[in-house]
Amino acid sequence: MTREDLKSIIIQRLDAVCQEHPAKHQGSKARRYLYKGEAGKLTEMMFQQDAQSPPNLWLLEERVSSLLSPDFDYKLSAANRDPDGKFGRHSAMKPMPQLAPGDLVCFNIQTPGQLDRILDALDAA
Repeated sequence: MTREDLKSIIIQRLDAVCQEHPAKHQGSKARRYLYKGEAGKLTEMMFQQDAQSPPNLWLLEERVSSLLSPDFDYKLSAANRDPDGKFGRHSAMKPMPQLAPGDLVCFNIQTPGQLDRILDALDAA
């Protein structure tokens, strides 16, 4: 499966199970979503859809900490504490009240099954 095919599958799945974030999607760069878990908790997420980026899905670390294992390719991004006020993250997160100030995890999704595991973890959060 090509990276473009995987991104297309991820976008179709997220479009089916999430609401578009009130800040809307960011053109060809990023898609902003709200996911309502089974417990009713809303979680913001941002998916990088541009051709240059891997299929990165950004979420609050506290919501998916159970998935931080060698089974996933991920990086952590601590909340911005830059004294100069530089944002230091993808600009699509600026209008997102959970993601902009939060400690985040960025999953580089390798398979559709990994996305399903992430959504399952959000349902349990």
